[in-house]
Amino acid sequence: MNILVTGSGGFVGKNLVEALKNIRDGKDRTHPALNIEEIFEYDLGNTSEELDRFCEKADFVFNLAGVNRPKNQEEFMAGNFGFASTLLDTLKKYNNMQQYRIGVDAGSTTIKLVVLHAHTNEVVYTSYKRHFADVRTCLELQLEETSNQLGSDAVYS
Repeated sequence: MNILVTGSGGFVGKNLVEALKNIRDGKDRTHPALNIEEIFEYDLGNTSEELDRFCEKADFVFNLAGVNRPKNQEEFMAGNFGFASTLLDTLKKYNNMQQYRIGVDAGSTTIKLVVLHAHTNEVVYTSYKRHFADVRTCLELQLEETSNQLGSDAVYS
């Protein structure tokens, strides 16, 4: 599996990339079903050509890119909606669209997860959990529950 992580230079992105590398390199053996081949890291310093190449090859995308504390509406729209649109358009260009889209919001006390059908945007699953300062374990459990509800292909392929 090839995984694209946008926003890979941010706090969550950097930690996710390191966790994925540990799985890929056999240092973390808690997810034996995951066979990670390549991890594509995309952030502000990358080119549109790199995004194009990454989107062509990606099997799974974690879109963590965005403006965290925008100064105004224009900055929010450009950094969040604008990039998300570019990302989706680039994935569509290669007919690289999955059946589901998963959105995650990890806050100071909870993790919210929503799964949308990629073609209808219908909400097919939601989860809201307190993480008690163990964000990683909580998110892993939420993804496992999501996989059990929708089938493993929805989350891991």
